[in-house]
Amino acid sequence: LFIFLSFGKNFPLVSDLFFDHFPMYNKFRSVDFALAIPAFLIPLLAFLALQELITQKDKRKDLTKKLLQSFYITAGFLLIILLMPTLIFDFKTDYHTEVMGKIAQMYDANISTLIGNGLVADRISLAKSDALRSLIFIAIAFGTIWYMMKSKLKTETAVIIIGLAILVDMWGVDRRYLNNANFYDKDQLAQSFQPSTADQEIMADPALDYRVLDLSKSDPFFDASPSYFHKSIGGRHSARLQRYEELMNSQFNGKLNEPVLDMLNTKYFIVPDSAAGVLKPLKRPSALGNAWFINTVKYVEGSDAEMLAITNFDPKNTAVVQKSFAAQVGTVVNDQNSTAANEVDTTASIKLLKYHPDDLVYKSQNLKAAVAVFAEIWYDKGWNAYVDGVKVPYFRANYILRALKIPAGEHDIEFKFEPKSYLIGDKVSLFASLLLVIVAGFAFYMPNAASRSKGSSPFGTKSQ
Repeated sequence: LFIFLSFGKNFPLVSDLFFDHFPMYNKFRSVDFALAIPAFLIPLLAFLALQELITQKDKRKDLTKKLLQSFYITAGFLLIILLMPTLIFDFKTDYHTEVMGKIAQMYDANISTLIGNGLVADRISLAKSDALRSLIFIAIAFGTIWYMMKSKLKTETAVIIIGLAILVDMWGVDRRYLNNANFYDKDQLAQSFQPSTADQEIMADPALDYRVLDLSKSDPFFDASPSYFHKSIGGRHSARLQRYEELMNSQFNGKLNEPVLDMLNTKYFIVPDSAAGVLKPLKRPSALGNAWFINTVKYVEGSDAEMLAITNFDPKNTAVVQKSFAAQVGTVVNDQNSTAANEVDTTASIKLLKYHPDDLVYKSQNLKAAVAVFAEIWYDKGWNAYVDGVKVPYFRANYILRALKIPAGEHDIEFKFEPKSYLIGDKVSLFASLLLVIVAGFAFYMPNAASRSKGSSPFGTKSQ
């Protein structure tokens, strides 16, 4: 079943059924994940079969026939690949013809043919090489088990030989994907990213947290290299939040929205200095910092209206909030749509004391209850807010940021990333690990205890 699932669109009968009707299946990014199940189950079945061969000596006659059948089928299939590989596969990808056609247009039809034939020949060579390799390991396993069943090889020796064969096989395959070429010396890696003069000047800033936009890049919202040295508002990530992606596409599409840059605490631009031929930092005094108190709220209906409202607004004094969060805001700030007005506390302040990717600590001081906006992404699936150690609700402002109603006085405010899935999974993982150790201990102890009491081998009855 899982092998069929790994075919994806090439086997829609099964793939579409699971995609449309099985919960969460459509959340996986690739169908290849399904192969993880056969990769676990097939070796497990092989070990169970080996256990039966070792322990069920009275059934060895019937098992010998099954062993021969398995050998003939697997060895026969590999022999076909070794001797007549094109009988089963054509060794061409779905886009082979298209790519070769483009090469022919760019260069010459003969060159395209040579490249195409070369690719096919290389793939055939790799397939034949692996087929021969697999045949050798199958022959070793078959010969070992055969001699063990004929009592010409001790059970313990057979298990050791098969274990070594598995080790050599897995070692060789694993080294194809993870070997010395995949590791880099720290100094060598550091040389790949050398800070510019602008980078060095910005990194000298003692502030705990601020963001940078590198305008020297052709596409600063796609190029991720500035993130090596700075917290960048640009860059690219396959798991970037959809709401942030929408903000980038709407507010920075061919132009830079200064108010949005301010609320994201974009403290520096990196710009090219054409006269000096270097990059230079450009400090933005209008950046609003890590958090600030606002005195006015503008309520809107829905995300589209929220996005439209932040296109041109004053984030220093105004927060754009969806009406669904109105109850959390209360009456501590002015409603832009109301004639009522609250007195503004001009002495209120809030400061970031500690920064960690999953733990942010602030100190606030205000004479009256007020709403603070934080230059951090609103994400309610794991981030929790605490005021003086007490968990409190927070809400979304300005389409993407966090906002929190803070009571009057001096308070410690903390945002912690505490996803339930991780916390529960961590406990389940610990329990499962302990259970596995206990089960493994019993599995090892009980047969050995029985063997000692009977004076037999731990692999079964004593081998002759």
